[in-house]
Amino acid sequence: MCFVSVVLPWWTATTPTQLYNISIYLYRESWDARGDYFDSPNIWYCQYALILLIIAGLTALVGSIVSYRFRGILAVGGSLASASLVIFATGLQNSLSQSFPKSIGLFSNIQGITTYLTFGFWTALVATILMFAAIIRRPKSSTNSKASVTLTTP
Repeated sequence: MCFVSVVLPWWTATTPTQLYNISIYLYRESWDARGDYFDSPNIWYCQYALILLIIAGLTALVGSIVSYRFRGILAVGGSLASASLVIFATGLQNSLSQSFPKSIGLFSNIQGITTYLTFGFWTALVATILMFAAIIRRPKSSTNSKASVTLTTP
């Protein structure tokens, strides 16, 4: 899920008439402002969040493969994923408050401009929760009872 969230938009700003449509991904930003020019905010935080989320995804893969004794790897992955969420949200809010004077934030509806965190952010949050849940959940012990199979010929 970490890898899926990387390709989805993390924050979007739209207007009802679609005059403005701004989406921020971790790897790029998409600005569609018809008739206006926007100064693109500095999105340094996206690169840090992207790196942390990719490392978190890799550690989640490794942590799900290794034995239960080494589930601490999942804790590292969950911590990295949650750090990427915090870095993105904090960096974006800081960048928006410096770039836009009209108090546009993570979640706002000001003068017809609606902004919100979108699919990529929430998918990464679910992936983080699943990593921490996988630490707590102990696999069921399998019993090695051998079942006998009898083949009969007609």
